[in-house]
Amino acid sequence: MLPNFWSHPAAVRVFNKSAARLVLDTIRSLAIRPAYREFKPIEGNAGPRGELRPAVLRDVASALAEKMRRENATIITVVRQRRGGSARRPVADGYTGRAGM
Repeated sequence: MLPNFWSHPAAVRVFNKSAARLVLDTIRSLAIRPAYREFKPIEGNAGPRGELRPAVLRDVASALAEKMRRENATIITVVRQRRGGSARRPVADGYTGRAGM
């Protein structure tokens, strides 16, 4: 049986720090785009070492993911309309979708 990861405080701290870094790096890379500027203030509230509470990380990551899903759906709709409506769904090379996770 594997040990419970969450029972090790040091492991949880490393996980939370990595999660915060990932979310903040994502915000930095996306916030230059007009549709994502609303996320920029979160970076400023992260503290001097990029600390965010786990609940904030979850909420921000969820909001970013949902916004990206909506944006992707809009792009797919535009591509379909330009291809005549009955065209197949565009697929990125090597991407298998949710089923491939």
